Amino acid sequence: MTDTDRSSRPQSAALQLPQHLDLTVCEDLSAQLMALRHTAVQISAAQVGFVGALALQLLLSAQRQWQADGAAFSVTDPSDAFREGTELLGFSEFPFKDVIAA
Repeated sequence: MTDTDRSSRPQSAALQLPQHLDLTVCEDLSAQLMALRHTAVQISAAQVGFVGALALQLLLSAQRQWQADGAAFSVTDPSDAFREGTELLGFSEFPFKDVIAA
């Protein structure tokens, strides 16, 4: 990516996760995230009623990529269902700690 490409992007962006976070939304969510690469992202999980394994994997992968890129990435306002879903999928602690650009 060139400096010109980066300078034309917004410095930060906000996304709202859908209520049903499953396989059917992963392709669109992935495309949205890729379009925001190198941008600070704040993702609201307030409306999530179900979180599937693939969607969680996508978000965790994005978090790692943003960390490697030195960009801020956060999942905020997790609904009870989002938190419970992450626990059911094996996380004893909420896996989305804020990743702040270095």
